[in-house]
Amino acid sequence: MKQGIIGPEEKDSVPMINLIIEQVLGIPEKKDEILCISVSANPVDK
Repeated sequence: MKQGIIGPEEKDSVPMINLIIEQVLGIPEKKDEILCISVSANPVDK
């Protein structure tokens, strides 16, 4: 993690994102349940 951001070049990035989502939302109620997310814009103060 660099500056608190998970980078795509890190080999553990997808498993880490899966773990974060599971810890926040819990396990899916049914197989292939869809999750919609939004990604914030670049910081305005940099």
